Amino acid sequence: MNFGTFLSLQDHALLTIWLVFLHWTAYVPLAWPVIRHQAPFMQLGPGLSIALGLAVGLLANFQAFFFLVVVLEHFSLLVLISLSLILSVGMLALLRWSARQWPESGSRNAEPLAHGHAMNLLAGLAVLTTLGLFIAQVLPDMPGVFVAWDAVVSWNRWATEWNEHMPPVFTMGYPQLLPTGLASIYAWLDSQKVEPVARGFMLVFPLGICMLFWDGFRRLKNSAFLFGMACWLMMLRFVLGGMADSGYADVPAAFFVALAAYLLLLGHLRQIPGELAFLGSALGCAAAVLTKQPGGIAWV
Repeated sequence: MNFGTFLSLQDHALLTIWLVFLHWTAYVPLAWPVIRHQAPFMQLGPGLSIALGLAVGLLANFQAFFFLVVVLEHFSLLVLISLSLILSVGMLALLRWSARQWPESGSRNAEPLAHGHAMNLLAGLAVLTTLGLFIAQVLPDMPGVFVAWDAVVSWNRWATEWNEHMPPVFTMGYPQLLPTGLASIYAWLDSQKVEPVARGFMLVFPLGICMLFWDGFRRLKNSAFLFGMACWLMMLRFVLGGMADSGYADVPAAFFVALAAYLLLLGHLRQIPGELAFLGSALGCAAAVLTKQPGGIAWV
């Protein structure tokens, strides 16, 4: 495939949305048929692998953007993809190395705590109810552009400056992982007119936290994780207002903090290797603090 053919892919919106999602998640969904047989990903499972891939992919994208725009002062989408892929493979290989001698799942020490069917049913109903409330809040505004003040004058403006191959000015010291992630969407789709797509991509973070809760329930058979998911969806609906897809960095930072904490919990319960838990948690912590300063709580 020549470079002209590669660029023509940008004319196909649905295809490029899929390619952006792969780029954000370190291409884990595409590689899953192969890597699912490898120790760390077999232990993490598809959901948690994609969640961790989101941290890896956005960290790699941030480093690639910074290197190309600030250091080299020359930007190319093809080089961005190649460099991000190399960095992602390096981080995923480190995770692969961390779990190379972990025993099979049957020898784990932690026993899942099984709750009664009635409690699981009640928790499931709570999740479905709160999920419905959350969808009812988000759906009327989709598709739509960023309208929240900080998203318009800060986060998305910085993203457009990165997309124009200029280091943002007047950042007030705010980290740039999220703006470079949004800039990669604009670079892939070759137009700022696809801002509704960027806003839609913001939903991967609140839904990613839901996926962590679901993974905990699936592994430990503990309905507390489902009640936790219901509480999170209630917070999104009634406490945090429209922050789920507002373009603010608070929910993305919360996702990375939750990812780091959950991986440490699984390591403590011997559900995954301690080395994998620490390395994965370190990636989550790095992504959290590079998303917004309060994400530094993950290091506590």
